[in-house]
Amino acid sequence: IGTLLYSCDANAQGVITIPNGIVTIGEAAFLNCSRITGVVIPNTVQTIKKNAFFGCSSLKAINMPNSVVTVGSGAFTGCSSLTDVTISDRVTSLSEDAFTDCPLRHVNTGNGIRHIPASMINAQTLETIVIGSSITKIDDHQFAACEKLTSVQIRADIIEIGNSAFYNCKVLNSINIPATTKVIGDGAFYGCAALSAINIPDGVDSIGEYAFYKTAFYNNEANWDSGVLYIAKRLIKAQPALTHSYSVRPDTISIEGGAFAGCGKLQEIVIPDSVRHIGNHAFFGCAGLTEISLPASVTAIEHSAFANCKGLTGIVLPQGIDSIGYHLFYGCDSLEQVEIPNSVTAIGECAFYRCSALKSIVIPANVKTIGHDAFLNCFALESVTLPNGLQTIDDYAFYGCGRVRRLTIPATVTGMGFDVFHGWTGSQTVVISANANTAGWNADWSKNSRAVIETE
Repeated sequence: IGTLLYSCDANAQGVITIPNGIVTIGEAAFLNCSRITGVVIPNTVQTIKKNAFFGCSSLKAINMPNSVVTVGSGAFTGCSSLTDVTISDRVTSLSEDAFTDCPLRHVNTGNGIRHIPASMINAQTLETIVIGSSITKIDDHQFAACEKLTSVQIRADIIEIGNSAFYNCKVLNSINIPATTKVIGDGAFYGCAALSAINIPDGVDSIGEYAFYKTAFYNNEANWDSGVLYIAKRLIKAQPALTHSYSVRPDTISIEGGAFAGCGKLQEIVIPDSVRHIGNHAFFGCAGLTEISLPASVTAIEHSAFANCKGLTGIVLPQGIDSIGYHLFYGCDSLEQVEIPNSVTAIGECAFYRCSALKSIVIPANVKTIGHDAFLNCFALESVTLPNGLQTIDDYAFYGCGRVRRLTIPATVTGMGFDVFHGWTGSQTVVISANANTAGWNADWSKNSRAVIETE
């Protein structure tokens, strides 16, 4: 009807050529045309409506011309023979169900879409994919268990490769990680057993735990140096059997996520002043470490980096880090002293959870937030200094800190969480400024606390 293709004869078969001049392929236009094996779409078509090719069970390939701007939901759902698809560069989004139940083998996302819909990735069939230039993140688990995936061509300015993004892509043998990439998530290439060469751009800020675990590169003993695996200037992993003292290579720029996790017999670590970044769980469970000297070059320490370092007694954090990440010192029950630099603006949740030997803490002037459970069960904590400028103290922040005699809340605190001082007794005092704006405080901020509340 004019420029609208309203419907197709249900008995049509073979390759169908849509007439030039058609602008819109209508809703359910080819519904259940099960004998069609191909469709030639002219470059006048701009819109493919909802369910346009629903149930075309013999359709094998779709090549959208760049005239196409819009593709409706479920447009190719149930095309159970559809293996090859190329999306128009002008299509900026696809519904999650656009290719439901399609056994796609070869996919080109085009350069317009910003997100790859889940229905476009069939883990049982996908072999190759070209990721277009508008996509900036490969989502968590996006290609997980695509066991036939051999080729990934990335044209995009990818910023992040998500957690387990290519988990167990067993025949993937190469990947071009773009220079724009900043983050490679936990387990990103875990189990990519054919991936024998890995190139990490200099601009990557963070590589998560197990990112390259059980890849061919990881499994090759020739790539390990005295029980430690490096990729270029990045320390990726140390074997748990590592003992006594270890000196990180002089040109290393990053100690990545989980690098020394489980090295319980490691007693000393020497970190050169080339290191800028320490990843999450980097020293998790290194119970033999009593001290760690961090060079001034370190400007980023990720969450849980020193969690469960049960022998750690003291640490000076370098000027330049901007936060104490969540769980950073979780379970460090021998930790007595911590020096926090003025560059820090936030203390994360559970940052000092169960640091039961910590006796005093001075929160520096630029800290604005203290996360929930930050000092929970710091049983030995006697002295806490909070800065003027602090804005938020979250739930349970000082839960179980039974030895603090007196704590003054700055007038700048406008947010106070639930049950912040749980378990405090009548021998303890919380001082609140007469000028404090408590309108935003949780009504139960002092619930389960018998501490004396003073106003000054």
